[in-house]
Amino acid sequence: MFSIIIGFSSFILTILLVVYNAFSKKIRRNSFDFILDNTWIKLTFSLFCGSLIFISLSVFTIQIANINTIITLLYFSSFITFGNLFIQFPLIILCIKHSSSYDTIKELIKKVTEIDISNLYDPNNENDVNLIENLEKNKLIQLKDIGVSAIKENDWGLPQTILNDLYEKLIIPLNKETEKKVIFKNLYAYNFICRHFKKVSVEEIDEITVSVLLNNLLRTHLHLANNEIRILRNNPIDETIIDLYRLLIENNNFYNQQSYLLNKVISVIQEHIKSMNYSDEEVPTMDYNMQNLKKERNYEMTIPKNYWFYLKTELPDILFKPLQIAIENKNKNVYSNFCWQLNNLFDTITNSKTLTEYQENEIFQEYSYRARRITDLAINNEIYRGIEFYQHHQIEEWIIQKKKYGLSTLYDFSYLLTKLNNKKNLYNDHIDDFFMIARSISSKKIDIELKLNVIKIIVEDAFKIFENKKSEQYVKDEIVRQLKWLNDYFLREEELSELKREYSDKIEKL
Repeated sequence: MFSIIIGFSSFILTILLVVYNAFSKKIRRNSFDFILDNTWIKLTFSLFCGSLIFISLSVFTIQIANINTIITLLYFSSFITFGNLFIQFPLIILCIKHSSSYDTIKELIKKVTEIDISNLYDPNNENDVNLIENLEKNKLIQLKDIGVSAIKENDWGLPQTILNDLYEKLIIPLNKETEKKVIFKNLYAYNFICRHFKKVSVEEIDEITVSVLLNNLLRTHLHLANNEIRILRNNPIDETIIDLYRLLIENNNFYNQQSYLLNKVISVIQEHIKSMNYSDEEVPTMDYNMQNLKKERNYEMTIPKNYWFYLKTELPDILFKPLQIAIENKNKNVYSNFCWQLNNLFDTITNSKTLTEYQENEIFQEYSYRARRITDLAINNEIYRGIEFYQHHQIEEWIIQKKKYGLSTLYDFSYLLTKLNNKKNLYNDHIDDFFMIARSISSKKIDIELKLNVIKIIVEDAFKIFENKKSEQYVKDEIVRQLKWLNDYFLREEELSELKREYSDKIEKL
């Protein structure tokens, strides 16, 4: 019996090596610690050791025992030996199964504590020995190492499990009642994992991990917006999103994902704008302060004011910085759709039910300024098609609604035409869209002074383009055609008689 147990020990050792190898492929460092935490391995090894000790004691007892005791020990030894062998096989199967399942990783994620998060966010620097020991045992760092190794070995399931389960543990519990420090710690901890997965997943062309990573980063933003978490300035998630976009834009192996990048980030910005619900007193804009100089001002940087600043100046970076990178890299797959993406964004601002009029005007001006800069960059990089960040019907609608920015968007459109014309890339559809505003608004029942002013701006700018020495002949021909078409409205509409007297003869001479 003793020889059987001893012989079986080599089999146990072989199984332990198999289990260790399975763990080491996933876990690399700390593999031995994970093996010792395996309940099935502990039970298997304990039964084996117990049998070995019992048989050893029986061997020594036989030398001094009588025949009845020897027979009894023989039966017991046989029963324990063969029972142990019978039980060991299913236990060994469970050991191997446990070592190759994701249960170990899920259990490790469940064991992530506030201490792990705090040590990662603000390491204890009392002495180097403690610091290294804390980092070695930190479960978040272990999960980072496990995920990076899995990505390199084309195991997309493991990093996906880590990203999703950590999202549930670190991000989902956050709400507007959560302490500021807890919010920043959890965001930092989750971003730590995402930041390390980001580069290696792109390098390994792991489309599944990249997709899950990007979706979870944007889901984090949506969760923050929907739960009215306003402490977002200088948060680490934004930089990771921008850098991930940069890597994807510069790598054509992700061609299929590139065209959807802007669409996803636009939805995040839109959700933040929709979540704004503060009065002008809580979030006073510059125009509001100028209109209410006699009111006592509160100069304290409150949470709503901080969030408003973030919404205007920092949040747009996750859209416009990747867009800038795409244009500079001539990645048409990314920037080709940016005009209608911006159209949707501006519609969200102008149709917002929660922004006050002052807030709507201010944020519109901030985003339109960014859009103008991007358009200039596109033209300077010889990109001329599909770069109109306003549609003609939007401009018309804003003018009719007497939005403060209505006429400024018309001037923006005129500036775009002039710049394209100077680059000798002004297309007929651009000119037609410009005149479409004049034709459409000429028949609308709106303030006559506003109507005449809008049409005058369009006609005067058209004459400037016509008289520009840089204008191509096809541009001049289209300008003449559009002006004569508009002149028919002057002759037909009684309200436009002033324009008829001023421009009809000049147009007919063209």
